[in-house]
Amino acid sequence: TDLSCIPPTIFYLENLIELTIEYQGIKIVPDAIKNLKHLVIFSLNYCIELETLSAYVGLLPLRELNLNGCVSLKTPPIEITRRGHTQTMAFLKRLISGSTLCKRTKLMLVGLGGAGKTSLVRAFRKYHSDKPPEITDGIDIVKWKVPLNQPDDFLEFSVWDFAGQSVYYHAHQFFLAKKAVYILVWNIRLGAEHGGLDFWLSSICCHAPNAPIFVVGTHSDVVSRIDLCQDDLKRRYPQITGFFNVSTRTHDNIKELIEAIIKTTLALPYMDKQIPKVWLTFEKLIGECKEDILTYDQVADIAPNAGIIDPGEILQAIQFLSDFGSLQ
Repeated sequence: TDLSCIPPTIFYLENLIELTIEYQGIKIVPDAIKNLKHLVIFSLNYCIELETLSAYVGLLPLRELNLNGCVSLKTPPIEITRRGHTQTMAFLKRLISGSTLCKRTKLMLVGLGGAGKTSLVRAFRKYHSDKPPEITDGIDIVKWKVPLNQPDDFLEFSVWDFAGQSVYYHAHQFFLAKKAVYILVWNIRLGAEHGGLDFWLSSICCHAPNAPIFVVGTHSDVVSRIDLCQDDLKRRYPQITGFFNVSTRTHDNIKELIEAIIKTTLALPYMDKQIPKVWLTFEKLIGECKEDILTYDQVADIAPNAGIIDPGEILQAIQFLSDFGSLQ
């Protein structure tokens, strides 16, 4: 039988110890699963439409939770299930205390020095200043919250502005995140051959082979003819999502670029996953520290203030904040 949901009668079998529902079309395991208080084996292999497990699965005495081939799974995230049974169960149990949708990612701005990365970040955040931006030293990280259609619904970017000086290039390779949206910025006035496009595109494709890339030319208000072979770049680097030419002085095409970034980000496979609220509290507390670099022991000492005690969960939270937040 091809099931689209778990038959409700199953949840009345309170003494059931093993439940196998494989190769079916179910999309959700509902909260009623908590009635199966003696369940020790739960197999959902190759339910390719399965998106959500109830957090109450984390309260069951399961010895096995089999989720092989559940390629659409969002809760718990596949990144969690890959770490094994113990961490998956701990994650689900933590969701019971409060969760929120993950609508966040890293926005990485790369390019040569003087390309206009910092000015572009200012334009995104509607920050206006008559002073020219200072040269970025290393990496600047700022938050950018974009309101969506519903009240209190935001898309949050952790914006990483990479310094363009060549002395930093080798160090930057360590910070190119796999789960991110990339903006490769180049100065149209200098020409594509002096934009470092191939260097940065190769680096991104090597370190983040599935991340979308926007190629953004700046200073479009002072250049009438733009010499860039988009078709050739797109052929060699299929990750390129779009090309934009903008001016941070006149704001030409800034709105269109932002709209494209938002649309692309919301379509990423890791959007709209449930995450524990305490992890965001944890991030906030870490951000309040004055030091730029913290040891693991220092971070672990902060965790109990956010309600995180278990060492395994501390590692989970750190990994999440490294993937999607402001930690590295």
